[in-house]
Amino acid sequence: MICLVAGPAIAEPLYDTPVYDPETGSYFELRRVPPGYSQRGGTPATTWSKARVLARQSAYKGARGRLAIVKSGKLNDFLRETFNPDQGAWIGLRYWCEFNRLQWVTGELHDRAGYANWARIWNRDGGVGGERRVPECGPRSRFWPVHYWPAENGFRWNANGNKKEMRAFFIEYPLGQQ
Repeated sequence: MICLVAGPAIAEPLYDTPVYDPETGSYFELRRVPPGYSQRGGTPATTWSKARVLARQSAYKGARGRLAIVKSGKLNDFLRETFNPDQGAWIGLRYWCEFNRLQWVTGELHDRAGYANWARIWNRDGGVGGERRVPECGPRSRFWPVHYWPAENGFRWNANGNKKEMRAFFIEYPLGQQ
């Protein structure tokens, strides 16, 4: 007798398909970067600033897109479970070096006591040598954009210099807003 045991199903990433989240009342989409946006050529990838423009140029069901704003664990889980990204993806958050503050693409400052999903190296309780790491900003780096690591790498936030390129980004389409 042969007995086959199936392992857990590994979900494929879901790209370029808006999905409604009833908790926020918005549609979200994990978008692949189209060819021609990379500063380095080769594989389609782009900086946070260009992803922000691409998101703003997108629309779905009458709502203009923006890089996604992730303010709750429920939304974080929704994005991970729905889209299961297999690569890093930009979100709508950036760290302003000069002010030591995080800001969403809407202009709202991130509440320091609010939801955060930082990778251990950026967490106040973790990091290198137990110290909180902050981005090393130079004269050409006014801000550090924030992205998710791929789902298999923990789906946590990370910040990188503003020249870093990713192959995907999360768009949010807030219904009723233009």
